[in-house]
Amino acid sequence: MSHGSSLNMGMLRPEKSWRPIITLEVDGQHKHEVMLGVDGQNPNQRDIMLLHHAHHQTQIKLDVWHKSQSKAKSRKRRRLVASASLALGDAIKKQGVEPYVELRLSSIPAARRKSTAQKSQLCASLLVRLRPPQSAIPFLVKNDRDSDRLSLASSGDKDPSDTLVTSGTDKYEDPPLKLDL
Repeated sequence: MSHGSSLNMGMLRPEKSWRPIITLEVDGQHKHEVMLGVDGQNPNQRDIMLLHHAHHQTQIKLDVWHKSQSKAKSRKRRRLVASASLALGDAIKKQGVEPYVELRLSSIPAARRKSTAQKSQLCASLLVRLRPPQSAIPFLVKNDRDSDRLSLASSGDKDPSDTLVTSGTDKYEDPPLKLDL
């Protein structure tokens, strides 16, 4: 996962500019963290997260944190301001042939922001690029729920149902999936 940008992050903390901290959790275990700039862009475009043994049911969770720049000790802790969670297969379907997929964030309301005047119709979101390994087929055709397998389009003349990538429970040595945030 390399890191691209975000949309409408300012609405999560409208009082002043801030640098969102994004954490990515994969299947509740592996964590990856990146701090975006005040403009919502990732300053390190070469930062890529590789997911080994990922399959369509792999759960990814993105959390957006705010950490005050104040020197007061009580302000040093992080506050969760938004999050998104979905299956990797759903994200790949949403991305399709586009370079990025837009993941809408659910904002976490702060206790002090109770007025309805501050609520906005805009939704903050992260732009994430999913890049399957070069040996994999890039287009998702169907999800066969009965056999828990992911069907992918074939680059040859074979029927798409002949090309299957099994779930993570089977042993195979495919290169990892790359994610760009």
